[in-house]
Amino acid sequence: MIDSTHGTNQYGFELTTRMVHDENHEGLPVTTLFSSRTGSDILLPFFENIKNRIATLKTAILMTDDTNAFVNAWEMTFSDKSVHLLCIWHVNKNINRNKNVKVKISDNKSMIKAEIKDILTEIDETTFNVLVEKFV
Repeated sequence: MIDSTHGTNQYGFELTTRMVHDENHEGLPVTTLFSSRTGSDILLPFFENIKNRIATLKTAILMTDDTNAFVNAWEMTFSDKSVHLLCIWHVNKNINRNKNVKVKISDNKSMIKAEIKDILTEIDETTFNVLVEKFV
C-alpha cells in the first residue's frame, strides 16, 4: 500500500508511506518520504532507492490513492504490472460522487448506499457475487 497525507501541516509537505502487511494482515510502514508534492517525477527516485535496497521486491497487489502517479512510478521502477486497487476511502468517495450526480431520487440514494456498503464489506466470495448480481 502506498498512501500520502495531504494538508496536515503548516508547511504543505506530504508524507508518503509504503506499507506491507504481516501474517496477521496488519499494515506495517516500511518506507516514508517527505515531499512538497507526489508526482511521478518525485516518486521515481524514492522507488528506485527501495529497489536498490531490495532488488528482488515483487508486488502482486498495489493499493493506492486515486492517482496514477504512484502506479506509474512503481511500474517504471519495478517493471511489473501489479493489480491496482484503490483504498476504501477513495472507493467510497468515488461511489458517493457518482451516486450524487447520477441518482436523483433521495430514497434510491439511501438504498444504493446500503447495498454498496454490504457489497464492499462482504468477505465471503459466494455471497459477494450474489450481492453484486442482485445489485446490477
